[in-house]
Amino acid sequence: MRHHNWPLGLAVTTALLIQGCGGDTAYQHTPADTVYTNGYIYTVDEGQQVAAAVAILNGSFVYVGDADGVEAHIGTTTEVINLNGKMAMPGLHDIHIHPLGIVALDACDLDSQGLSLDELVTFLNQCFDKYQYPSGSDVVVYQWNPFVGSEPNARYPTIRAALDAVSTDHAIFLMGSDGHHGAANSVALARATSPDGEVVGLSAATIAEHFSDYAINIGVDQLGEPDGNLTEGARDLIDFPSLLDYDLELYKPILPEVAAKLNYYGITSIQDAAAGPGSIEILSYMAEQDMLTFRATAALHYQSFAKEYPEQDALFAALDKARAEFDPYDYIKADTVKFFADGVIEGNPFTYPPTLPNAAMLERYEQPIIQFDEEALTVELLGYVDLDGAVCTEVRAQPEQFDEAAEVAAFIDEQGHHPQQCQISFGLLETPEAVLMDSVPKLAGADYTIHIHAIGDRAARVAINALEAAKNVAGAESLPHQLAHLQVVHPDDQVRIGELGIYTAFTYGWIWPEYLYDLTINPFIDQLDSLEPEDLYNPANYLMQNVYPTRTVWANGANLAAGSDAPVDTREPLPFYHMIQGYLRANEEGFVMNESERVDFADMVAAYTINGARALRQNDITGSIEVGKRADMIILDRNIIEVANGETPWEVAETEVLRTLFDGNVVYDALSQ
Repeated sequence: MRHHNWPLGLAVTTALLIQGCGGDTAYQHTPADTVYTNGYIYTVDEGQQVAAAVAILNGSFVYVGDADGVEAHIGTTTEVINLNGKMAMPGLHDIHIHPLGIVALDACDLDSQGLSLDELVTFLNQCFDKYQYPSGSDVVVYQWNPFVGSEPNARYPTIRAALDAVSTDHAIFLMGSDGHHGAANSVALARATSPDGEVVGLSAATIAEHFSDYAINIGVDQLGEPDGNLTEGARDLIDFPSLLDYDLELYKPILPEVAAKLNYYGITSIQDAAAGPGSIEILSYMAEQDMLTFRATAALHYQSFAKEYPEQDALFAALDKARAEFDPYDYIKADTVKFFADGVIEGNPFTYPPTLPNAAMLERYEQPIIQFDEEALTVELLGYVDLDGAVCTEVRAQPEQFDEAAEVAAFIDEQGHHPQQCQISFGLLETPEAVLMDSVPKLAGADYTIHIHAIGDRAARVAINALEAAKNVAGAESLPHQLAHLQVVHPDDQVRIGELGIYTAFTYGWIWPEYLYDLTINPFIDQLDSLEPEDLYNPANYLMQNVYPTRTVWANGANLAAGSDAPVDTREPLPFYHMIQGYLRANEEGFVMNESERVDFADMVAAYTINGARALRQNDITGSIEVGKRADMIILDRNIIEVANGETPWEVAETEVLRTLFDGNVVYDALSQ
C-alpha cells in the first residue's frame, strides 16, 4: 500500500477548515457530553483536514467540523471547552515500548547516566549503604548505560575490576538500559555452568573449552580473561536476571505511575514490545484494577515462550492461551508475536582489545586499531587489522599459541594489535533463520501480526524473507507485520520493505549524530581514514548511506509507524522529540545524518497516530479524529505543525500535553490549571 505524500505545510497553507462535515445523522441534534470548540484540531483523517470543533458522546466523536455546526450538539448538560486556538490531535500510538520499564522501581538504578568507573563505584557503594543487601545475596542494578562511560583507567582497568571493588561477597549484575548488554563481577562470573551441568565459571580457559559459541558476546581483557561485559545469550551462562522476568508484587507500587506517565505524554495506545508471562500477568492485573487508561497490545515474546515450551506445538498452544487470557478485557489484546532477529550494533572501542558489535551483518566487521587516551578520554584510529593477511590467517589456525601473557605481549609489540583482533565476525542471529522461516508464516496463518527486532542488514534481510513468506499465507495477506529499529538496511532490502507494505517502527530519536556513541559503531562497519567527524560521518560510507532509511522505505510503499523503545536511553517516551528528530535527523551542530532520508513532518505525525493504529489493527476506532471513532484526543501547548514549519523546528521537542482524553474521559489534565 502506497502512502499519500502529505507536504509539511499542507495543513498550514492549503487545508480549509472542515465545513460542517458532521457525521451520523442519528447524532446531528443529539446533545453531546462534551464539546471542544475554537481550536486547531488536526484530524489526521484521509485528507489531513483541520477542524475547529468536535463533539463527544459516550466516549466517541459524534461531530467533527466547524464552530457553527457544533452548536447543534450543545445541550443544557454539555460541557463546552473553548480551546482558544490551541492545537488538538489524536492520541498517540507508541508501537515499540516496554511500559513496565518507564517508571523506576525502588532499587539501585543508574538512570542511564554515563558514569566513569570511579563514579560507578561511588554510586554502587551508596546503593549498598542504602539497601543493606544481605551477605551473599544478588544485587541487581538497573538502567546501566553500556554506551557512554565505564572507560577503563589505571585503578579499574575493566568494569569487572570496578564491580569487584564494590563487593566480593555479592553477585553484582548491571542491567543494560538497552536490554541487550550487561556487566557482572567475579562472584557472578564464577557461576557459569558448562553444557553438561558443571559449574566451571567464565575464564579464558572455559571460554575456549565450553563457551566458544558465545565468545563474541563475552568481553575480555588483554589476556583473554572476561572483563565483566556480557551481551545477549552470554548473560544466560551466569543466570543473569532478565528484564522480562517481571514480578507482580514488586511492580504493584509503580503501576499507577506507568499509566499516568503514558497519559502525561499523550500516549493512548501502546504495544508492549516483548511481553513474557510476567508482563502478561501484570497487564491483566492492571485491567482488573481499572488502571488501564491506554490501549495495550502485548507482543508475545517468542523466545520467552520457547524456553518453556521447546516443542513447536506446545509453544503455539501457549501463545494461543496467552492471547485468549486477554479476551475478557476491553483495552488489552495479544494478537502479535515478537522475535529478535539479532542483537545490537554497538561495539566497545575503549576496551583492549576492542569488543566487536554482534548485530547480524552481510559483510564482516572491521577490526580497528585504536589508541585510547585515559586522561583526555579520546580515541585515535591507528589503522585496521589485515584480516586476510598471513599473520591473522595463522592466528586463527593456531590460537593456542597465545595462551600465555608473554606470547600476547610479544605479538602486540610486533604487530601493533591484539591477536584476538584477527577474529572474523559477521555478528549473530538471535533467532535462527530456519526458525523464522518456519514459525513466522505459521503464526501469520493463525492470525498473529509479526513484530521483528532487526538491527543489522543481514538480520533485516532474514526478517524480510520471513515476512514475505507470511504475506503469501492465504487469508493472512493483509496483516500489518512490523520491523523495529532497522538501523542498517541494504539498498535492495529497503525497496523490498516498501514493496511488501511492511510497517516500520523506526526509533526516530536514535537518528541523532552523537560522536561518542557513533564511535561504538562506525569504525567497525567502514574502514575510516580517521575518527574525525568528517570521516566518521562521510556520506560515502556504507553505514551513512544505509542508516535508518526512512524515506526510501516510505517512498517504495512501507508504512512509517513509531516506537520509542523506552526505557532504552531514557525512561521517558518523548514522542514529540522522536517526531521532530525523525524529520530533522540533525544534531545541535547542524550535522544531518543521511539527509536524503528525511521525510515530511506530517508523516511523523501520521506515524504516531493513524499508522500506529493501523499497525495495531485498531484504526477502525483510533488513530484519527473522525465521527464514529473513540475519543482519544490530546490538546497541546503549541501548534506543532506550524512550529515544525517555522524557524525553530527544534521547539517541537519541548511540546507539552495539556490534556489527554481516553475514550472521551480526561485522564491527564493541565489545561484546567
